[in-house]
Amino acid sequence: MRTDLRQDFDHLLLLGDSLDTVRTGACGLNGVAVYDAFVRPSQWPSIADGFTERDLLFSFSINAGFDKYPVRGPQDACFRPTPFEPPIGVVSWSDPSRRLVAEAASRDRVLQTARTTLALQANRTLANAREGFLLAYITTFNEWHEGTQFEPAKDYANLTAEERAIGYHNPTRGRWRLDLLQEILGDLQAGAADARQEAVAAVLR
Repeated sequence: MRTDLRQDFDHLLLLGDSLDTVRTGACGLNGVAVYDAFVRPSQWPSIADGFTERDLLFSFSINAGFDKYPVRGPQDACFRPTPFEPPIGVVSWSDPSRRLVAEAASRDRVLQTARTTLALQANRTLANAREGFLLAYITTFNEWHEGTQFEPAKDYANLTAEERAIGYHNPTRGRWRLDLLQEILGDLQAGAADARQEAVAAVLR
């Protein structure tokens, strides 16, 4: 692949979706970009350490976690909803207060993943900062009824009777994740601009 792309790109980094440092290096990849939202932010520091030990780069995605929607029929009397992780438990999506609880958990995950991936990549003892590499990317599951996508979904109030009977997990305000993401990216861009201005000012002093 590098040979094929060399005529179009003078610099190319290849990242794989694997936590196996040995295989990643043996395959000729430069590092890892973890897509799986089940790999929690609390696990990322040790993963970054492992890749750094082999001089490999790493990036972890900004994500909203995963809200599983179990398939069922509208008249399924045996249906049992999938609970959130403790202490939240089962969320009744017809209850506005419980939808807000689920939204708060998702908001915490989005912010936690953004902070953690950026903090690890800025850590000067790890491979990314040493190599001058930073990659912030986004994992979004395009399942409109599961509540894990950043793209706008229907507001809960706009669901049809059939969609509510099935149990779609739409939030009260369907575009809140996209709005939050825009805030995060705006803060990042403003921070980068401030850093550039500080660097210029330091040179001019």
